[in-house]
Amino acid sequence: MTNRYIIPLLSASIVFTLAYYSAGIFGEVGTTTPSPPGGWRVQQEYFKDWYTPYEEWPVEMHRDAYEEILTMPDDNDIRIIDKHGRITTASTDPWVQKGPFGMEDSRPSPHAFWSGRITALDFHGSIGLYIATANGGVWRYEQAIYAMIPISDNLPTLSTGGLAVHRSDPFDIFVGTGDYEKGGGVGVYRTKNGGANWELLPLSPTPTQVSKVIIARWDSTIVFVSSRQGIFRTSDDGATWTRVLNKNVCDLATSPSGTFMLAGVKEDGVYRSTDYGVTWSKLTTNLPSSDIGRIAVRTGRTLHRPRRS
Repeated sequence: MTNRYIIPLLSASIVFTLAYYSAGIFGEVGTTTPSPPGGWRVQQEYFKDWYTPYEEWPVEMHRDAYEEILTMPDDNDIRIIDKHGRITTASTDPWVQKGPFGMEDSRPSPHAFWSGRITALDFHGSIGLYIATANGGVWRYEQAIYAMIPISDNLPTLSTGGLAVHRSDPFDIFVGTGDYEKGGGVGVYRTKNGGANWELLPLSPTPTQVSKVIIARWDSTIVFVSSRQGIFRTSDDGATWTRVLNKNVCDLATSPSGTFMLAGVKEDGVYRSTDYGVTWSKLTTNLPSSDIGRIAVRTGRTLHRPRRS
């Protein structure tokens, strides 16, 4: 078989592997990869949007993919143990879902486990990674025992949009229920014992579609929750809350000092606060005024260069 037949098949195989394993937190695994139903023409239709923004892959892109494959290690170079304890090998450096392992789907081989989209991540050095999912609740990946543990099964809903872990206590966690896109939330909850018990916090109106939860780095008694119902702020460790911006907020970001904050308001624009999130104003200079959709915002770090003597 000549290269002009081999290269497209290899490229399509790479694309499908990435497509199939793109829903979760990933790590290494073996090579067994299921194919989408139907023949090759069906697969071509299935993969057509993966070439975006290209209508098709030009010859140069196929050649680059083929050359990269040639640099990958052989089967004997990669041996790993999957989550079931099976030893597998791979001819490439592949990926598998490492968790959260929620609902099992036995149709593909090997089996897949789904918990919905990942909506938020946080990390505490003494415990590990915390993960919020759109429909599968909140999970904690304990790096000491290499285990993914569900911690929100006692909540009235498993739909989550945001979470934040207290820096001084890995078991003190704020969770905003309700995926920002799909809803299903019943408010913002807090646990101080790692999920054994949860307290509903007094936000009004109740946010049902949360986009972000942030514990202020300059003062841990200040917490923000952004949602379709607006931005809520507490300055007394969650005892009382104030809605400081009544907009459909799809993202929120803050500088380390809190003197510069940004909020993305869906189909509206970008808002800024320079007083620790107390008041907000819309930014208009050099920003689009039409065709505005969902907005993501981030703040940068100020660089202080040492003076030369």
